Amino acid sequence: MKSKAVFPSFIIGFLLLAACGSAPQQASAPTTVLEPVAVVIPDQLVNRQCNTLENLQNSDMKVVYYFDGDCAFCFGRLRALETIVKEELGDVTLINIASTNNYTMFKHYLSQSMVQSCVLVDTTDSFFHANDEFLLNQIGLVDGNGDRVYVGDLLEDEEAKEEYKRLLGM
Repeated sequence: MKSKAVFPSFIIGFLLLAACGSAPQQASAPTTVLEPVAVVIPDQLVNRQCNTLENLQNSDMKVVYYFDGDCAFCFGRLRALETIVKEELGDVTLINIASTNNYTMFKHYLSQSMVQSCVLVDTTDSFFHANDEFLLNQIGLVDGNGDRVYVGDLLEDEEAKEEYKRLLGM
């Protein structure tokens, strides 16, 4: 009887892992200093509670994380990113955009992850289509003009972390 219960659990776990990263394009690019490229938040993603447009258009630099909202692991990365931004980058605004094809799963992962920063939900890949150079699961630095000026993984790349600090004047 026990083996019958294990098999469905294994299948469900495998499917959840397979869902991570099954969206538009995955980031595989290493640390990259970029020519400025405008970042657009499509109207349907604007969230007044997050002050999204105000945060993107203000004069301050901000970190933008575009991630797979159907991926539990990606929410873990978001929690780790929140910690790094708060503890090592100071007063930088963190804007999170989750691409999801399964809003119910997204809400479950969001409630379980204890994410404290605001997450914009993209159920139609509108952010990807408006920002085709911003890949899924990519972290970027956006300047006060709304231009993405740097891409690098703050979580796994110490050189990227140092470059973020340098660009932020730290």
